[in-house]
Amino acid sequence: MIFTSEQLQNIKASTEMYRSEVNRINDLINTQQSEDRLDKLYLLRTIATIEHGKRVGLFDENNTDEFLEALGNEVTKHFPDKDDEELFDDLAILDDDLHNRLFSSTEKEKNILLKGLGITL
Repeated sequence: MIFTSEQLQNIKASTEMYRSEVNRINDLINTQQSEDRLDKLYLLRTIATIEHGKRVGLFDENNTDEFLEALGNEVTKHFPDKDDEELFDDLAILDDDLHNRLFSSTEKEKNILLKGLGITL
């Protein structure tokens, strides 16, 4: 087995939090008319993806293909309806400056967006 019971518990808890955040954000995206608010919601969803990836070790440079496949399977158990392509496209479209800012100060950027949108997750 690739994961310890502690790692499995962490993956499950992180994925459940991630699922909740992404579903809430997607609901808001689907009801927005303002382009500015949509842009902020997409950034917020990107931050949720970054936070989840950090919590479960997705972005470790030393990950093996076996680890990544096992991690994907575990995450899918707890968030079967996630759209991987959509979520990773959020990351792919970031320019370098925004990418670096979001990865280096994720919590700060999230709080700024939440406050600006007037929502909680």
